[in-house]
Amino acid sequence: MSLKNYTVGCSALGGEIYLYQKSLKPGVALDKRPAEAEVMAAVIEHMMHGSPKGAIKKVSFGDQRFEITVKPI
Repeated sequence: MSLKNYTVGCSALGGEIYLYQKSLKPGVALDKRPAEAEVMAAVIEHMMHGSPKGAIKKVSFGDQRFEITVKPI
């Protein structure tokens, strides 16, 4: 299975994170499934690797910058 036509996105209405197959029509998904648990688990696992007390990561998307903090509770 090729993943080149699949992407991760966020629903504008519900705020859920999905894995979906892109359509040629903008705003149309051919196939989608919830992926929030997998996405969050991957981000947390990545950030916590070697940092048992937590981690801070700075990310940029275009001209916007964000700071993400992950710590165990």
